[in-house]
Amino acid sequence: MTIRAPSWANSTALAWPRPEPPPVMTATLSCKRISFLLRVARPMHGPGRSEGGQWMAGWQVGIDIGGTFTDIVATLGTAFRTAKVPSRAADPVGSIAAALAVIGVAPGEIGDLVHGTTRVTNAIVEGRLEPVALLATEGFEDIVEIGRQSRRDLYRLEVPPKPAPLVPCGRRIPVTERMAHDGSVLRPLEDIEAAVDAALATGVRSIAIALLHAYANPAHEAALAARLRGRVPYLSLSHQVNPEAREYERTVATVLNAAVMPLAAEYLARLRAELPATARLHVMHSAGGMASPEAASERPLLMALSGP
Repeated sequence: MTIRAPSWANSTALAWPRPEPPPVMTATLSCKRISFLLRVARPMHGPGRSEGGQWMAGWQVGIDIGGTFTDIVATLGTAFRTAKVPSRAADPVGSIAAALAVIGVAPGEIGDLVHGTTRVTNAIVEGRLEPVALLATEGFEDIVEIGRQSRRDLYRLEVPPKPAPLVPCGRRIPVTERMAHDGSVLRPLEDIEAAVDAALATGVRSIAIALLHAYANPAHEAALAARLRGRVPYLSLSHQVNPEAREYERTVATVLNAAVMPLAAEYLARLRAELPATARLHVMHSAGGMASPEAASERPLLMALSGP
């Protein structure tokens, strides 16, 4: 027996109109869109923003440095210029200088420079991290290695191998103190000099401080930081990096922030020095907005996954 489709199955009256194919986004159209965004956007941060939140006079330049290419778009009024040049992994600031030379914009002509980079992301992915010491509440200093019991096959005796911990055991320093979840002090901060001396004895340039429930009361973290400030170049505090509950996530974020802080701070300082004092530097962060170079240097983890 032959089964025939009903007559209405082939009716054009019920057919949805076929959508037109999307327009091809050429490089010129893409650059026009980026140019438009540069004209209408406003810096979102305080220190690098001109009065009233407006762009400074001069060229507005957007630069994205990737592992292979550096892309640049510059706008001035209705004019825009674009270029793509090879990235210099060993000299990213040189990549910016080369891109500016190609489009014919001198550093002194720049009003605002919006910068996105994969530098922090690449450092994390490739494991090019600064050695870090961790100051953590006594009993929680190994949380960066223990993690959470959320792995598959929780009771399996043969545990799959894990990546090496971000901080080796010898650089995890216990701190005698304890905060409750509401910020009340369960145990006052004790033996502070011993903890500070132990952290300094590791010889690292960057120290992470992640104490239990510091998001609710950062007093103990602030006290440790006060003793360390000026004695170590880079400090990363959990209540500033990720002021939220969940000790493992907050500690890992703080350690990663400390591990990329020298790379980011030194890079941004050099870039800032290459720009004239009249030019404003804005750094893209992972939420899609912009931060001042000072804020990005203090919390460089925000620059991870920030490429436009």
